[in-house]
Amino acid sequence: MCPPREAAGRTDGPDPRGALCARVETRAGLNPSDLVHPIADWLRAEAAATSEGAIALVGHLPFLDRLASVLIVGQQDAHPIRLQNAGLVKLVPKQEAHGFAVAWILTPDLAVGAGRG
Repeated sequence: MCPPREAAGRTDGPDPRGALCARVETRAGLNPSDLVHPIADWLRAEAAATSEGAIALVGHLPFLDRLASVLIVGQQDAHPIRLQNAGLVKLVPKQEAHGFAVAWILTPDLAVGAGRG
């Protein structure tokens, strides 16, 4: 985890903690039973505001399952994909339509298997 900027000794100029820490932040609303629509709305606004960059969310199930469902099909109980603990999913904004599409999924089994090869 990145220390507060003040703890790094400077609050002006380039971030002394490095580029990654300059972009790491905590966000409320990612707990298992939180409502998904505030985070989904925030992600849609971020995607509309920029075509560059990416946002990585770290959260809990079943929240992330419901969030992915809302972003992909617009309903939190549709379950177009099933996330697993320690799994990764890349969602990208659709170009000609509303919502997001699945670019790729990496399950824990695939990640472990790839490391053995």
